[in-house]
Amino acid sequence: MAKNSDSAAGEVSTQERVAQLLGQAPRLMAEGRVTELAEALADLPNELRAREPWLRYWDATTRMFQSPAAARDEFARAFEQFEARADIQGQYLASTAILECLVLDWTDFDPADHWLDRFETLHQRHADFPSPEIEIRASAAMLSVMSYRRPGHARMAHWVAQAHALIDRHRSPQCLAAFAFGLFFFHLWVGDTSARNRILHQAGPLADSAQVPAIVRIGVHVMRAIDHMSRGQLAEAQHWADQGIRLGQEHGVKLWDFLVHAPAIYAALSAGDQPAAGRHLSAMGASLSLRGRLDQAYYQHIAALVELHRGNLPVAREIARQGLKASD
Repeated sequence: MAKNSDSAAGEVSTQERVAQLLGQAPRLMAEGRVTELAEALADLPNELRAREPWLRYWDATTRMFQSPAAARDEFARAFEQFEARADIQGQYLASTAILECLVLDWTDFDPADHWLDRFETLHQRHADFPSPEIEIRASAAMLSVMSYRRPGHARMAHWVAQAHALIDRHRSPQCLAAFAFGLFFFHLWVGDTSARNRILHQAGPLADSAQVPAIVRIGVHVMRAIDHMSRGQLAEAQHWADQGIRLGQEHGVKLWDFLVHAPAIYAALSAGDQPAAGRHLSAMGASLSLRGRLDQAYYQHIAALVELHRGNLPVAREIARQGLKASD
């Protein structure tokens, strides 16, 4: 009898630990205490983490920035469990995280088709998002992945309009930061200069606020550099690229290194400054280990341009072929 009582007490204790951990998980992630959350999850029995989708979800969340492909598989398992439980909030969060992992991995967007469809089906059945925070995060993920995978799809216009509407509704730096980069590039790609100017104007103050995370501020500098480059304003493009590079060095933020050097290279080549283009290309190449296949292709595209400007035509052609192969 005592043994049964001990077992029951142990079960209650484990349940209490799980409840406490799940209650703390959002705050721990928001505060950047990822390792602490990961270690607390690892202390739980494997079979418990496997059968409880919220534990699986948070475990995958702790790993998505280091191993997005592996985390995506865990989020997919969590999604199926949430769906079996009819847990709408869990389904929204897991499917959103899967889309985010595809962008973080930046290697293969083929799986996006399946998850874009799953998300749209979920949204059709449950049009009301569980919370404003989930609406912003999910809409930003849809905007981003649709831009890369289905830019000409009929639903693309919906998610673009949704992003602008949420920015206008919430009028918060957090909401603006979630959408600014995706909207800027989409409007750049489709040639909508007016909409691009609008989002750049709205996002500008983010770069000057010390309260905004450095990665967001660097992203605004990248947008500014590309905008000036597209207008042929080479000195301005170089200035904002340099600002982004300097800010990344000051704060130890490496994620944008790859992108922030690209407009600097374009500006240098356009100005005929081949040494500067070469320096930025070397710095860009040094960050490739952090990126996926698509960035390898993009780097080879730019490297081919640099060699073309140097007059090394056979070298430029071979690098471009490598880039095309990586793209395929």
